[in-house]
Amino acid sequence: MATAPFALSSRSRFRRAFTILEMLVATTVLVLLLTLIASVLSQTTSTIRQSTAQADAFTAARSAFDLVTRHLAQAILNPYWDYDSPTSPTRYLRQSDLHFVVRQNTKDPSSGQEVFFQAPDGFSLSPSYQSASGLLNACGYRVVYGNDDAFRATSASAPRWRYRLMQSLQPAESLRVFDDKTVSNPAWIQSALTTELPVTENIIAMIVWPRLSAGDDPTGTTLSSDYQYNSRENAAAKPQPSTANQLPPTVQITLIAISEASAARIDTRSSSAPTEIESALAGKFTQASQFQHDLDEVAQKLTAKNIAFQIFTLSVVMKESKWSP
Repeated sequence: MATAPFALSSRSRFRRAFTILEMLVATTVLVLLLTLIASVLSQTTSTIRQSTAQADAFTAARSAFDLVTRHLAQAILNPYWDYDSPTSPTRYLRQSDLHFVVRQNTKDPSSGQEVFFQAPDGFSLSPSYQSASGLLNACGYRVVYGNDDAFRATSASAPRWRYRLMQSLQPAESLRVFDDKTVSNPAWIQSALTTELPVTENIIAMIVWPRLSAGDDPTGTTLSSDYQYNSRENAAAKPQPSTANQLPPTVQITLIAISEASAARIDTRSSSAPTEIESALAGKFTQASQFQHDLDEVAQKLTAKNIAFQIFTLSVVMKESKWSP
């Protein structure tokens, strides 16, 4: 016997449908979820954008840091042992015709140290020498605040006042270190400085710290308590100091860079350096034992002034150092 199709009552159909209230609640929940997801995506995108912008802002500083550390690692002194006097010898001394100098920045003392050395860069402006390999050059690095009059592409544009990492690279044919045996402020450094050109802008300080390895000298003050190092200083003393005519085993290089956006915001457009930077650096980096304390204080002061910055630090192993105490 055939059965009649099962028919839903109006009451059953009503129970299986959504009410307007349920639809409103579901829609509200969906909107809230979409809003939350959009907010998270927006924050993530903003974070990525800021990180990318910050990385881009310090790309030039990173490249400059790599240049300095690679170049410094090539410094040489070529020390040798010889009599203390060619006519009346009394003892052997470690000697060298070359010179390695780290001293407080003579142009902008608040910007840390400057370093000068010789390296076989093979650089020459003379066609007669350019085919030769291993030519020796006088080199140097320091931070200077000033305008770009000496190297601006066109005199029509306005002067640009910035902190800059500067490089000195004297051609081999102009090398004067062999003729100049001066210990302090030698003429060969002054001659090398005439070749000075910018590497990059917005480096506000370079700290150069000659030191033994961390294992041999945890405090880093054995070779120099004030960052300064001169391979000719007291070279004829009795006994001869271990720093005489020797490269330090390592040199710690620290660069402090600020972003161009921050540099533009505090730009004085004059020979007066920004007070925000000068006050942050004042009195810092003169005693090696205070290095970390000084670095932390500079970071705090820059942060307080909303200046975006980045610090680069590396202990450079001096490849040609043949250190013996």
